[in-house]
Amino acid sequence: MASAAADDNKAPLLPDLDTVDFDGHPAVRSKYGTWKSARFIIGVEMAERIALYGIGDNLISYLTGPLGQPTAVAA
Repeated sequence: MASAAADDNKAPLLPDLDTVDFDGHPAVRSKYGTWKSARFIIGVEMAERIALYGIGDNLISYLTGPLGQPTAVAA
């Protein structure tokens, strides 16, 4: 009997979300998201990866050059 009362009080796992766009209008699934968003995310991830490798290469050059550390220690 206690379990039946507990089932009635449960909230849904995913409530209805009133999603809006940047202007405050209701977001239309066919207009926003999908591949437009995916392209943006993939582009940002690629830029992040390029920046990471660039900073790593510059750090190795700095440690081996001006600081005079051996390559094994700098890497």
